[in-house]
Amino acid sequence: MLIRKKLKAVLISIADAVHNDSDVGVLDTLMYERFNKIPRTEVSDYLFELKAYGLIEISPKASGEDYGLVKITRKGLQLLQDQHLKSDIGD
Repeated sequence: MLIRKKLKAVLISIADAVHNDSDVGVLDTLMYERFNKIPRTEVSDYLFELKAYGLIEISPKASGEDYGLVKITRKGLQLLQDQHLKSDIGD
């Protein structure tokens, strides 16, 4: 599976934030901060698109909280590894 560059950038950012560990989550607000030049709604759309592909999981926001938790899935980590290897072959 190939994904658009912007989606890949968000997925890489999530993987970096959780140190490539699918058992660890990162606050969605951190993603909004990292991509502060992109409108928050657009970053949110990217997150939900990645979720639809099964590359991340998004935990619902707890009552009264302003943030949710985002986890990369094993499928997401595998995709990044596969695409990294493909880009290395082309270099």
